[in-house]
Amino acid sequence: GDDVLEETARLPEILDSAEIAKRKDCRNVLTFTIDPIDARDFDDAISYRELKNGQYEIGVHIADVSYYVEPGTALDEEAYKRATSVYL
Repeated sequence: GDDVLEETARLPEILDSAEIAKRKDCRNVLTFTIDPIDARDFDDAISYRELKNGQYEIGVHIADVSYYVEPGTALDEEAYKRATSVYL
């Protein structure tokens, strides 16, 4: 409903520097989504890069949806109704 749209309109499009400092910043790493073309959520990805020591690193990336969806909000309730994946 409208309350969900209002909540999503208030979500930040860019993480602030304090939040970025808490995470490993992989924005400069070449990353590819591994979700199928008909996926509703493009939230899984892998990356590949050569390290300075000559070894290779393969990264597995999963979107942190919980950062944006707070428990008990209208967005949380709507997400629960639409859920298609559960990670335990």
